[in-house]
Amino acid sequence: MSNEVVCARADLEIHAAIKLMMRYRIGCLPIVDHLRRPVGIVTKFDLVEQLEAALRPVGAPPLDLRPRCVDDVMMPLALTLPERATVGQAASMMALEDTHHVLVVSDGARLVGVVSTRDIVMWVVDQGLAVERAAS
Repeated sequence: MSNEVVCARADLEIHAAIKLMMRYRIGCLPIVDHLRRPVGIVTKFDLVEQLEAALRPVGAPPLDLRPRCVDDVMMPLALTLPERATVGQAASMMALEDTHHVLVVSDGARLVGVVSTRDIVMWVVDQGLAVERAAS
């Protein structure tokens, strides 16, 4: 789990969200309220969908990304797990919900981390290496 989470408020402009995601090389941007409780998430896929809409052929209504906020494009549902959840629970949620990120929250529902598919793959690799070392 990554617990140094870059997050944003729902009124952040889309172009600023894109810059944050590029600067920190992250695949999702959790959207939180003033108490740091997750209210949604913006992913790279959400932004690609917006780009596709902006690039529609002539005759389609134009879409200007600059004045819009992440509130307009975020998934307004935050898939969360408690801090004590297992890797298996995180992987199961990702598989069932067809997502690459799960937000981790404290007992007070405050965002404390993000688990990504990459985190799970790295955990599996580490477990495999540990087993190999123990066997040799």
